[in-house]
Amino acid sequence: MPARQLHPASTFAAVTVDVVVLSTTDKGLVVLLERPALSAAHSQWSLPQDVPRGGETLHYAARRIARGIIGGEPSWLEQYVTIGNCSRGWEGGRANVAYLALVPGPAIPPLGGKKAWFSPSSLPKMRIPQSEIIAVSLRAARDRMDNVPIAFKLLPPLFTLAELQLIYEILLGRKIHKASFRRALRAARLVTPVKKWRSEGRGRPAQLYRYAPRRKRSLHRALRFDRLA
Repeated sequence: MPARQLHPASTFAAVTVDVVVLSTTDKGLVVLLERPALSAAHSQWSLPQDVPRGGETLHYAARRIARGIIGGEPSWLEQYVTIGNCSRGWEGGRANVAYLALVPGPAIPPLGGKKAWFSPSSLPKMRIPQSEIIAVSLRAARDRMDNVPIAFKLLPPLFTLAELQLIYEILLGRKIHKASFRRALRAARLVTPVKKWRSEGRGRPAQLYRYAPRRKRSLHRALRFDRLA
């Protein structure tokens, strides 16, 4: 479950908000990092971060940080983990509250200079707390992808089933059998077809879908895409 919000203003002085901005390319997951231009000692790549400003909630601070680095609204923003350990060299004994922000791919905005996308498996040199936050946030996202629409938030509003399957394969880190995936998707009633098609190379154009889960009158066992062959 996501970490509990810290609301009293007196606690904010001891909190740093870190935002793990995640997207996808045709090669897999990517995370957005920046290189603060403070001094030679701070020349390493870093997660976008800041402390809450006067009157800000943690969520509003995370939204401000995310908007500042991607130039718009993320498709998903949620608090995932709080990490703190004064004995391991963390800045001023602060607790790091991490948010996960999602940006639809693969048409992610081009970046340059002091901002760049990196694969989580090939991160540049970073401080230990930051690389730890990325690893924990990715594990939390994968653990919850059956219950929250993480995969759909990495896609544009209209998508093909092949594009959706690719996102699940990227998140799971393995291939999924096409027929099994589509049977599970129909059973879950998570998508609705629209009267639009897109060409995907040779063959017939693929129909487009949108995320539109139907309301359930009773509780059902959650669909586990990670159990698909």
